[in-house]
Amino acid sequence: MRTVQVQEITEQIREMCILVNHELSQDMQEKLAEAKSCEESVLGKQILEQLEENLQIAGEDMIPICQDTGMAFWKLAKMYT
Repeated sequence: MRTVQVQEITEQIREMCILVNHELSQDMQEKLAEAKSCEESVLGKQILEQLEENLQIAGEDMIPICQDTGMAFWKLAKMYT
């Protein structure tokens, strides 16, 4: 039986979480490209192109993606009373 260090498991899970929040799997990217090539409406093509652009930005800038709306942004503000 192999002994695995907790730190190793933690690091692997951390890396997986980062990956799935910043990149789509290859099969999902292919389906998105396929949908864009089959789309007939101008607006539909524009939306799919925007999603592709958002995915590229998310990967390059390490910004979490949101597959239905583009990218997720977090804003933190300090409230004063």
